[in-house]
Amino acid sequence: MTAEQKYQAQLDQLAADKKALAKEKNRIKAESLLVSKGVTDESARATMLDSVVGEDEAESLQRAQALVDAIEKATNEKIKVAMKSVKVPSSGDGDGDGKSKETIGKVLGERR
Repeated sequence: MTAEQKYQAQLDQLAADKKALAKEKNRIKAESLLVSKGVTDESARATMLDSVVGEDEAESLQRAQALVDAIEKATNEKIKVAMKSVKVPSSGDGDGDGKSKETIGKVLGERR
């Protein structure tokens, strides 16, 4: 191997190392974003990161934010659907056993 080939091999190795470090830095930033938004399951987070992280920092963070936004939107939609099935609490008429004061009064009046 000539000196020029050795030099080129070193340059290629440095470029590959730089690329790997940039991707790792982007992964850490994207992971920080996901954790701050509540994605705590490590295996799920790792899978998500594999799909959104690339060499470009801005693009990686944009993809991570889009993923977080999609998760939040889906969560909010499920909450809205669940809230529709929640019944309004009783108005407080009664003693807590589900019978209104009027019904209790009638029962007590009939006993006399």
